[in-house]
Amino acid sequence: MKVAFATDRDPLAVHTWSGWLFHVYRHCLLKLIKKLVYLSMGANYHWYRDRLVVSSFGAQLERRLGEYPS
Repeated sequence: MKVAFATDRDPLAVHTWSGWLFHVYRHCLLKLIKKLVYLSMGANYHWYRDRLVVSSFGAQLERRLGEYPS
């Protein structure tokens, strides 16, 4: 598997593009590492079942539901 992240700015500089490049780079790197760990154990990595992703989705849902009157 080959992965490339190309940019004309330093992706490790948190202040470049308000940190957007840094966060995209970090997210891609962490996702790749998790996938490699799962593959090394003979398992599949499903990003949508990741504990952090599910808790983030839950928090977003609660926040949006809280916007509507009951």
